[in-house]
Amino acid sequence: MNFIQVSFPIQSQEADASEQALSLSGALAVTLQDAQDQPLLEPGVGETPIWDEAIIKALYPEETDCLSLISKLADSLPSLNLETIQFELIKDQPWERAWMIDFKPLCFGKNFWIYPSNIPVKPHHLALVLDPGLAFGTGTHPTTAMCLEYLATHPCDNKTLIDFGCGSGILALAALKLGASEVIALDNDPQALTATLENAKRNNLLDNHQLKVLDSLHTPKIQVDILIANILAGPLVNLAIQFSNLVKPQGRIVLSGILKNQANKIKRAYESYFESFDTQIEGDWVRIDAIRKNI
Repeated sequence: MNFIQVSFPIQSQEADASEQALSLSGALAVTLQDAQDQPLLEPGVGETPIWDEAIIKALYPEETDCLSLISKLADSLPSLNLETIQFELIKDQPWERAWMIDFKPLCFGKNFWIYPSNIPVKPHHLALVLDPGLAFGTGTHPTTAMCLEYLATHPCDNKTLIDFGCGSGILALAALKLGASEVIALDNDPQALTATLENAKRNNLLDNHQLKVLDSLHTPKIQVDILIANILAGPLVNLAIQFSNLVKPQGRIVLSGILKNQANKIKRAYESYFESFDTQIEGDWVRIDAIRKNI
């Protein structure tokens, strides 16, 4: 089935009315896209952030009468500049595989690779085969990439590790590939746990009893050599005491999902328990590593 895609620019205050107008005019799906490369900061309680300037897009059945649609939108959105409306024919395709067209193998450290499943792994590459599936995490985002770089450049051999907020399982499974002796993958999203198990099975990492995949509400009371968490700054601050209890003295913590202007807040939350802080920056994002104090 083919579709007609309709798109036009909006201001943030116009988003609700525009989305409602498109839905009422028969849109099958409505999405928003950043128009100015503006990062969205972590929302407060009850907030739904949106870009100041956005592009709203809607999909309609191919047989939609475009002139009639323009008339409906003009009636519903009097301030809409009709000259800014764009129409595009979107041909049907296997959407779950379309992303793989531009996804190539990624290297971290000297020889640790993330491969999409449609590309054969080269014999001399130490690789994790991963498709995004139901959960976030393919290694392309800076927050994930910085965590993978850490794992690929710091010895994991015979280390125990917790991946808190495992998503697709990319960090947990990378640690196993890199020699970790035991990894616990935790998340509060059932889809993330499912994706982690599926990716572990694909990489033959499910039957070696070195991987545990658990709901984060049931975090075991243990201490590990490394705790890695690629989540948001707010939860990282709130979890500082819990994380400190999960890391052995002289063990390491690796925190990501942090914007540059949030880095000092994270350090203040953890400085009572950790020392030797190291900060890595990529674009607007920061990774913070530290060593657990002997207390």
